[in-house]
Amino acid sequence: MSNDYQEILNLEHQFIEHLDDDRLDAVATMFEHGRLELVINGAGIAAEGTGPTGARSVLQAVSRPRPDGSFGRHLVSNPVVTIDDEAGTATVRFRTILHYVAPGMPLHVLGLGRHEDELARFDGAWHITRKRIIGDVRYPPPAGS
Repeated sequence: MSNDYQEILNLEHQFIEHLDDDRLDAVATMFEHGRLELVINGAGIAAEGTGPTGARSVLQAVSRPRPDGSFGRHLVSNPVVTIDDEAGTATVRFRTILHYVAPGMPLHVLGLGRHEDELARFDGAWHITRKRIIGDVRYPPPAGS
């Protein structure tokens, strides 16, 4: 396993970690060289933005304040990483399950989705150049949340 492979997986997991912890500014900075595209099938949601400002706008369109203490957590699975060493580019695909957690409520699956990403190496470090998030299935939060 190459260091590139591990660096790419770490970058992808940092994205999810920042997202789950509502660190939208940290997520947005990951798009210095990239574009964020989001489509949630069946919910009429489609947004895209380029650079940190554009990425933050996309994230704000789907984020909501959670004063009740609820939060979401993504479970990532099935990563497929393809690296072109010569070109300094890579593609990554993976699946996600979004769990919704609210005080006094049972754990609830909020959605199923996938990420289709393109990355490039700039100054020796990997960066996201395009992240396409597709929400395949979205379930409503449980009643009372």
